[in-house]
Amino acid sequence: MEKILNQILDSLNKLNQKVDRVEREQQAMRAEMQSMRAELQAMKAEQQAMKAEQRAMKAEQQAMKAEQQAMKAEQQAMKAEQQAMKAEQQAMRAEQQSMRAEMQTIKADLKSVKDEQQSMKTMLISQGDHLHQLIKIVGTTNAHLVDLKEDVSQIKDIQEKQQRVLERLSLRSLTHEIEIDDLRRAK
Repeated sequence: MEKILNQILDSLNKLNQKVDRVEREQQAMRAEMQSMRAELQAMKAEQQAMKAEQRAMKAEQQAMKAEQQAMKAEQQAMKAEQQAMKAEQQAMRAEQQSMRAEMQTIKADLKSVKDEQQSMKTMLISQGDHLHQLIKIVGTTNAHLVDLKEDVSQIKDIQEKQQRVLERLSLRSLTHEIEIDDLRRAK
């Protein structure tokens, strides 16, 4: 019996050792599971961080796209401004050409005016001589005019006297006609 008991004890020892080993293995498995859970949580946290980083990168991409579009719009505006400046330069060149042509016309006009002035100077000199002659003639004419005024004044006086004489004669004529009419009636 002892032998059986020893065998049972031996079996129980072996069983205890097996149970201890299973418990140790379970503890090791629990520890490994804890480690795996911690690793899973770390992985989840890392995934969250990666997702956040992806969102940040997407936002940065969106910002970069917006910045690119703004730069494109700015380039377009600069191109439009360059075109406007080119058009303005061409207009200024055309205006300069027009002004040059106008200057040439003005120069030609000035030369023409100078030529006219020269001819007018010579004409004025000759007209000055004529004017001196005219002044002499006007002086002589004025002297004749004074004489004519005196003659006209004398003629007026004579006409007035003749007018008075005519008035008297006409009164006498009327008086004579009345007397003749009276004589004819009296007969």
